[in-house]
Amino acid sequence: MIHRLHRLGWFAFGTPARAVTTLTLYLALHAAARLWLLPGGLGYDDAEQVLSAQSWALVYRFEQPPLWTWLLKLLAGTLGEEPDLLTLTLLRALTLAALYLATYLAARQWLDDHLTSAVAAASLSGTYTLGWLAFGDLPHSTLLAVMVAAALWCWGRLIERPDLARTLSFAVVCGLGLLAKWNFVVLAAGFALVGVLDPRLRPLVLSWRSPLIALVAGLIALPSALAVVLQHGSPMGLATGVLAEPTAAGWQLLALLEAALAFPQPWLALALIVLWPALQRPRRGSGRLLALIAIVLALHAALIPLAGANTFPERWMIVPLLPLPIFMLASVQPLSPRVAALGGVLVMLAAATLILRMGVGLTDSHYCGKCRTRIPAAAFASALRDAGFEGGTIVVNDMHLGGNLRRQLPEARVVALGFPPGAWPPPRAGQCVVAWPAEARSGRLLRMTEQLLGAKVQDMQPTTVSAPLLGNVERRQAMTFVLAPGRGDCR
Repeated sequence: MIHRLHRLGWFAFGTPARAVTTLTLYLALHAAARLWLLPGGLGYDDAEQVLSAQSWALVYRFEQPPLWTWLLKLLAGTLGEEPDLLTLTLLRALTLAALYLATYLAARQWLDDHLTSAVAAASLSGTYTLGWLAFGDLPHSTLLAVMVAAALWCWGRLIERPDLARTLSFAVVCGLGLLAKWNFVVLAAGFALVGVLDPRLRPLVLSWRSPLIALVAGLIALPSALAVVLQHGSPMGLATGVLAEPTAAGWQLLALLEAALAFPQPWLALALIVLWPALQRPRRGSGRLLALIAIVLALHAALIPLAGANTFPERWMIVPLLPLPIFMLASVQPLSPRVAALGGVLVMLAAATLILRMGVGLTDSHYCGKCRTRIPAAAFASALRDAGFEGGTIVVNDMHLGGNLRRQLPEARVVALGFPPGAWPPPRAGQCVVAWPAEARSGRLLRMTEQLLGAKVQDMQPTTVSAPLLGNVERRQAMTFVLAPGRGDCR
């Protein structure tokens, strides 16, 4: 069995050309499945990005930095169209390709040969977060993973030869990492602490390079960070709100441990089974990766007393555990048949994942929960046009509804409650509409509606439109809206 898996892994990853072909096929099939099986509605994260990408801004949501949205706008502008499902799917595929490339380059800094490095990079496809969720959700977290891998590569290069060019490249990656997701700062702190604790790296850290790295990274990330600080009333309260859930139990360390054990599955279990007989003392230098993993996990644990953290989603483990496949494969003899066997296992797992994704896409309209990708947004947009909406501003209290309306009505400016004011383009000539999911009306939205339109909602006779879910005529979703009489854009 190991021999057959070895042959499959060698066929898929044995040369750079084969590895690139395998990666391209893997990403293309997943992208095609996404476009073919779920062509109608946008999921929550995609809708948020379509909503945000109406303008260039330093901050779109306080919780997330803007780099992913900038990339989406740049790609859409290059293609000459508004952001839509095709643009989002293409950007996701490009981001994942960058992730595997950056991880491969990082692995080559710590490992000896192409095959082991390629299998280390492919190992990320064996995690639920990056091998399943990243194809339809988690845009910021996936971009964060790219920057973590790139930082590992640049860190290894800097250790190998600490010249000015490598110092600046590491600094730029750290700045972009912060713009990908704010919690990259924990990894940056981990790099510094590993350097201080390692006597051989201490002269590198305690030199002019550290202030230069901090300066360059700060110049890249500081404008967006300052925009959050200046526009949000309580940045510390924002951080606490992200880290702590009121309903979470008090077993904070257990939650961190569960996330750390869950993130690398099922890859970790499969890797231990396949590689166990070949595991040996890690190669020289790879102990720094283990130190980095341990220190960054410890920094996450320190958030419990320092910031009241009591919830640790699996995606947060991208920062401490993305180096884990590289470290584990550094503990296997170079060119061991079991490395190629693990590659074969990953190919089989990827094929099973693709089949499962196709099965879900063909059947989920009948059992989906919130059915976000099945929203009948085209019917909602048609109802607005039939009611007389010819362009202007639509105010929503639901990002998912807003992003899907924006996709169907590119002539409209869609504004969602709860975003920073600077996130939206300026008002445009046209009409004012306030819309919300029929089952999720909020008092705040009604008060805002009455302020915008100058009348009671009940007196304006709100319209409710109901339409069947995409792919399931037996289930329906509804939207309620109010169209301001006459013309006059929302302000």
